[in-house]
Amino acid sequence: MASKKSGKNILRRARTEKRRTIVKKTDSQSIQDSGPEGFNAQGMFEQFFENNPDYCYMVSSSGNILAANLAARTFLGVSGKKIIGLPFIPTVYSMTSRRKALELFNRWKKNGVLHNEEMTIEGKKGVVRTVLVSVDAVRNTKGQIISTISVLRDITERNNDMLKIEAANQQLRAFNQQLQAGEQHLNAINQQLSASQQQLRAANQQLHAANDLIRRQRDEARTYLQLAGVMFVAIAADGKVTLVNRKGCDILGYKEEEIVGKDWFKRFISEKRSAQVRSVFDKLMKDEIEPVEYFENEVLNRNGDVRLIAWHNTVIRDHNGKLSGTISSGEDITEKRQAILKSFVTMPLILTEGRKFFFRCLSQTLLFLFRRMLRAIRLFC
Repeated sequence: MASKKSGKNILRRARTEKRRTIVKKTDSQSIQDSGPEGFNAQGMFEQFFENNPDYCYMVSSSGNILAANLAARTFLGVSGKKIIGLPFIPTVYSMTSRRKALELFNRWKKNGVLHNEEMTIEGKKGVVRTVLVSVDAVRNTKGQIISTISVLRDITERNNDMLKIEAANQQLRAFNQQLQAGEQHLNAINQQLSASQQQLRAANQQLHAANDLIRRQRDEARTYLQLAGVMFVAIAADGKVTLVNRKGCDILGYKEEEIVGKDWFKRFISEKRSAQVRSVFDKLMKDEIEPVEYFENEVLNRNGDVRLIAWHNTVIRDHNGKLSGTISSGEDITEKRQAILKSFVTMPLILTEGRKFFFRCLSQTLLFLFRRMLRAIRLFC
């Protein structure tokens, strides 16, 4: 009871001193403590103190609570009468802030003032809030500190908002870093793409140059084929004609489009020899027999006449090495053979030697021409 009475007396003196601070002499007129103005100033102070949204305390120089406003009492969950006389630091501050609070209280005793010290307080049910503490002193007429007026401004939400803002800023910085990394990666990809495009353009140029060369060589080969004095025929593995030159058309008596795509053995070989020649060809395509470079064979022209052709042959293989057809150069020796046969009775020796010499020279010449034509035809095909 004595402690409470002394607390009331100190509070009364503090209010009086505060009233003197708030209500000062105006225009050289002093206001008496017990006058009506003083009464109004005291009421205004009490109303301001009680209704202030911040946590407000009046604390004695010994560290006991003299008064607490509505916001402070509500936060602590203690009534006005029960709070008076309680020790300020353990009652208000959280365990983690009490040591600092004691240091600040000792500093206040020396300086009489504190400004915006960040602390944590603990209320009912263990609720912890972050506050900014500002403290001023109430002095007596001799200038001695008799109590404090402490204002604790709650900045918990502000700090939470700042933490949220900082977290958002960190996320933003991380996003910017990712964005920069993405931009760097994209730049690297663009550089690679640009290099690939340059390589592609160079490859296209080389391809166009190669195509132009192949086209020229193909045209040259086609010209050689058309101007050649011997017959050229290409036959696929299925027996159909895939290529014939102008001389071949002349010997057979057909246009090129009437020959290409037709079965060589059914259309241009006599019926009595067609099966035999086709059987040899099929074995050749199966790689069952070795190809014969030179042989003589009869063909039928449009008029049904039989023409004797001296053939030089070579096989064609695809990119896998599989036989895909033949290409042959042939000379029509029908008249030559007939002339030789007519003179055979009277000139056997000349015929024999002449035939050997003739075919030796002919085979060498045709072999040379055939090999050159073959190289050109392979480029064409």
